[in-house]
Amino acid sequence: MFSRFSSLYVLVSKHIFRLFQIGLIATILFIILWGVSTLFEMLFFGFTRHLKKKAYKFAMLLFIFSEVIFFSGFFWRFFESSLRPNLDIGILWPRFSIFSLNPFLIPFLNTLILLTSGVFVTIRHYLILFNKIVARYYLFFTVVLGLYFSLIQLTEYKNLHFRICDSVFGCNFFLLTGFHGAHVIIGRLLLLFSLTRIANLQLNKLNFLAFELRAWYWHFVDVVWLFLFVFVYWWSYV
Repeated sequence: MFSRFSSLYVLVSKHIFRLFQIGLIATILFIILWGVSTLFEMLFFGFTRHLKKKAYKFAMLLFIFSEVIFFSGFFWRFFESSLRPNLDIGILWPRFSIFSLNPFLIPFLNTLILLTSGVFVTIRHYLILFNKIVARYYLFFTVVLGLYFSLIQLTEYKNLHFRICDSVFGCNFFLLTGFHGAHVIIGRLLLLFSLTRIANLQLNKLNFLAFELRAWYWHFVDVVWLFLFVFVYWWSYV
């Protein structure tokens, strides 16, 4: 019986990466098709129904809640390791051979960049009701700041003296900051798509729900970074 289960496990494990690829491709295609159909509906029909607007907002809130749960798991692991460091890392946090970054250098600069981009998104949200041309510039600055944030984070990774395999601190650091960086890239692409729609005069004060939901997502990214700055950078440094 054990040999049968072990053979089944080997068979599945050999194809697990292929199954992952198929699932990833199917998910991406589903997102693209859903996005195209939603955009078609916005352009030709518009979000005129109040119940439909509420449904989209509720779906976005559920998605953000799932992202909160996603990051909560990593933060849970971070606090478990930092509050109760074991003998393997010398009962110290971080490990004695790892020097944490000064939070008031690159991390603080990234905090200012991300918070400023969040302010620009908020200003652009209100300006779209009155001046679409000025709103376009604010959104452009937000996308540029998001790109600048990613470039600074990449530079930070290259200059770090530890890697993801260097004890539990390195693992937690790269998982938290790396997944947050991936969310910044996704949010920047979404805002860039909104910028192209503004340039094509497809957004107005009666039809900007899609941008509003993307702004929610960008503000969520800002809030996650504040937690990262306080606990992963500042708390680990002091």
